[in-house]
Amino acid sequence: MQFPLYTIFLIVGMIIAMIFMAYIFKLKPAENYKILITLAVGCIIWLLGNILDIISTDFGLKIFWNHVASLGVVMVTISFFFFALEYTGRKDWVTTSRIIYISIIPAIWLIFDFTNQLHGLSLQYGMEKIDDYYYLTKEYGITFWIYTAYAYILVLHSYIYLVNMFLSAPSYIKKKAGFIIFLSVVPIAFNILYLIDLGPFKYFDPTPVSLTVSILFFLFGITSYRLGEIVPATRDALIENIRDGVIVLDRSDRIIEINPIAQKIIKSTKFLGKDIKSFWPRYSDYLIGHSATDRELTAGTSGNKKIYDVQVSPYSDYRGDHISTIVSLRDITERKKTEEKLRYLSFHDKMTGLYNRAFFEEELKRLDVDRELPMSVVMGDADGLKLINDTFGYEKGDDLLINIGRIIKDTCRMEDIVARWGGDEYAILLPRTSEETALEVVERVENNCTNASSPDSMPISISLGVATKTDISQAMKEIIRQAEDRMRSRKMLKTENIHSLMIMSLRKTLEEKSYETEEHIDRLKKIARKLGKKVDLSSSQIEELSLVAVLHDIGKVTIADSILLKAGKLTKKEWKTMKRHPEIGYKIAISSPQLATIAEFILYHHEWWDGNGYPRGLKGKKIPLLSRIISIIDAYDVMINGRPYKEPMTHEEVIKELKRCAGIQFDPELVKNFTQVIQKDLSKTL
Repeated sequence: MQFPLYTIFLIVGMIIAMIFMAYIFKLKPAENYKILITLAVGCIIWLLGNILDIISTDFGLKIFWNHVASLGVVMVTISFFFFALEYTGRKDWVTTSRIIYISIIPAIWLIFDFTNQLHGLSLQYGMEKIDDYYYLTKEYGITFWIYTAYAYILVLHSYIYLVNMFLSAPSYIKKKAGFIIFLSVVPIAFNILYLIDLGPFKYFDPTPVSLTVSILFFLFGITSYRLGEIVPATRDALIENIRDGVIVLDRSDRIIEINPIAQKIIKSTKFLGKDIKSFWPRYSDYLIGHSATDRELTAGTSGNKKIYDVQVSPYSDYRGDHISTIVSLRDITERKKTEEKLRYLSFHDKMTGLYNRAFFEEELKRLDVDRELPMSVVMGDADGLKLINDTFGYEKGDDLLINIGRIIKDTCRMEDIVARWGGDEYAILLPRTSEETALEVVERVENNCTNASSPDSMPISISLGVATKTDISQAMKEIIRQAEDRMRSRKMLKTENIHSLMIMSLRKTLEEKSYETEEHIDRLKKIARKLGKKVDLSSSQIEELSLVAVLHDIGKVTIADSILLKAGKLTKKEWKTMKRHPEIGYKIAISSPQLATIAEFILYHHEWWDGNGYPRGLKGKKIPLLSRIISIIDAYDVMINGRPYKEPMTHEEVIKELKRCAGIQFDPELVKNFTQVIQKDLSKTL
């Protein structure tokens, strides 16, 4: 037995290979651990054959152990090929039948190698003594070169797969592939040097030793970066292109994989191999865990805040020992905003921004406890909403509700609950508030409404009622009912006055935007009274006629100034808009109990005697008498005093025009009476 120095390197290499095999077998750190074990076993057999060959001095034993080493060479070559296939995502290609086909040539060569003494086709052996050590010499035969060519074809294919993966894979996979290529090139290079008898490798093969060095680095790569884990092309593409951030941590919580989305989240590209705790300390607690968790992470500043749904999925070996963690981060910022918006809408009135009735009722239940007493409830109802809706449309009515809601909220305390109860009603919940204090709140709300300005100069008003719970035994439903009753009583007292204020406000607005001046109204009222007496109207009818004279054109308040003051002829569209004012005036009048009796007269004051008027096309005496009267009086004053679209006419011209239109536009009998009244007034003036 002999023991050259090179034997020490072989023994160390075999120990490394055995440690590698034991580690892989025990921890199974990658899906392809069986292939890695086969590779390690082949390396051990190769090294063992070389060791026993070198330490033996018997020629026959040297040849035998050289045959054993050949078995390790075959195992290493084939296992490396299949490792490359699975590592690059070609696992489906590895089938039992293909393994058999690929192993046929190596198996045949092994047969030739072990029976070489019978035919000498594999190798021709010799033995030389150098410095007291005996070494085999080899001359390679045809079967050896056939197998060697075949083996290098497999190796070449392995490199093609690995290089292709290196060129096309993302950066974190590219580094793995490049490292594996580099580690495998080293033993291949030494093997080529040995085969062509170049360098100090004539009597001993450096390939297994260099292979163990590569295995040592490969072992480091497995423990630090899961280097041996198979990364199929489908998973590669999935991790690279998935919309979620993906971070893979090893058992020591070091980053071993990270996709582009996660890189953007942590705002760094230098991450592989770094401990997540030191690299991202602020949020590391959200990302580390040895049990499956699902939590939310909020990152960034208030101006650029992001919310992530973090799912931590631990990865264990066959014994259940934790070996790695997969962390996914999904950006749910927009979803959370939508949820917050939906939550807001579920508790708030969309139009006014106040709480809704559902929230108010929930707060009633929550606050209905002893420590919140006395608790006052204020119920409110917006005044004049129907009048504004009928006059200006629902958009202006909505503006009124919004303004009232804002005034109430601004007047109340932060802890008070202000809600839109429904329609034009509001509710205010005042915890720990006596009835006396609640009445002071009501007074402030009413004063603030009175002092507030609104579109179209309409007064803002709300009727409010208060009730207070002082004993826990009192039912809140009864308290609300009392507040509603008091609110309705107050509204009944205010209604007529509020409507009068609103209508006078509309009348004033009309005077400011058109030729419906106070002088025009006074002239109409004066003539109306005289004509009313002439046709024997009762005193109440004369009063109604005077009121019609004041408000007959109130509907024009909603007509645009560009139409009302237009000097030229109206377009068809403009004329259609203008013709709506009697109906609008009717809605304004009918909304007020004081004016309901004259609403019909306002509606029909543009009807013609012959049925060609508007809005209904009534004919003759089907047109109300007061409507027929006011149409003549209004036409007379317009012709006498002129308008932007019409020059003033002389008295004679007006009388002539009225007579011409008698029986067409105007009631002929009323025209006759009207001309007599006007002629009488004119003669007195003269």
